[in-house]
Amino acid sequence: MQNMRIGKKLAGTSAILALVAGGMVATSGTAYAAGGYNGACGSGYSVIDSMKVGYGDKSAGTTYLTYNSSNGYNCAVTVNNTSSTMYIKVSLQKSTNGTWKDDAGFYRSYAGPVYVYAANSCVDWGGFISADKAPITDLKWHDHCG
Repeated sequence: MQNMRIGKKLAGTSAILALVAGGMVATSGTAYAAGGYNGACGSGYSVIDSMKVGYGDKSAGTTYLTYNSSNGYNCAVTVNNTSSTMYIKVSLQKSTNGTWKDDAGFYRSYAGPVYVYAANSCVDWGGFISADKAPITDLKWHDHCG
């Protein structure tokens, strides 16, 4: 009976250690390798869309569109999925009578955030990532209306 209790305690301890170690590996890998939304827009903003951006296979970066339902603002950020400093751009505007809000430059992690008030309106949004100042931006037009 005593050996059985020790065996269960060891098995339970091993399972907890495996979960903790697994969580630590997943957390450290997800934060950098997989990119992912980084929370740059601030609290209250939820991701409503994303697009892969870049040249060729478009795996170098991801542009995220977020929305804050409590204040009616959209926010966009382009995240670098590489380990190198790249030219990164993010763009966002209200589709009608809007003015582009952009952030672009050579960054290692992300461009943005940029914000527009667009409650009950459509937005145009997108981004780009490249090793140089390529003039191509991936955009979505008249998107997320409402």
